[in-house]
Amino acid sequence: MTDRRWDTERQEWVYPADWRDIETAPKDGQFVLAWRKGLVRPLVVEYSRAIDGSGWFDGLIHVRDLTHWTYLPEPPNE
Repeated sequence: MTDRRWDTERQEWVYPADWRDIETAPKDGQFVLAWRKGLVRPLVVEYSRAIDGSGWFDGLIHVRDLTHWTYLPEPPNE
């Protein structure tokens, strides 16, 4: 499967459909899909350390209460 990624912390191959606890999400600025109760679709978020604190952001909106995350799938081949 071409959309798998090597998770350096877990030392194993992971796939975009593998949802994990938000506490294990990468906090290095990469975008991930995230979920929380009550959403109708996942959000594309990144962890950022802002002047007024750090947290998960969907664009400029600070998102709270996220519960799970997964990698974004690979883009289509051109």
